[in-house]
Amino acid sequence: MISRSLGPEFGGSIGVVFSLANAIGAAMYVVGFAETVQALMSVSINIKFHSWVGWTKYFIHMITIVPFHVYLL
Repeated sequence: MISRSLGPEFGGSIGVVFSLANAIGAAMYVVGFAETVQALMSVSINIKFHSWVGWTKYFIHMITIVPFHVYLL
């Protein structure tokens, strides 16, 4: 739509920037979701993640991202 209104050169560059911004935004949403789930798990189940802090975030990220990849395929 933008490339047809503004021309392929200008509209295409705006489309690329828009796509990158959406990808970065999705990554930020996943990080925020993982931190929220980790905080809720430590409060409700009373689990202490002292040495596992980085790993639990990693596992929650993977659990969140894998269904997105399956959905996109």
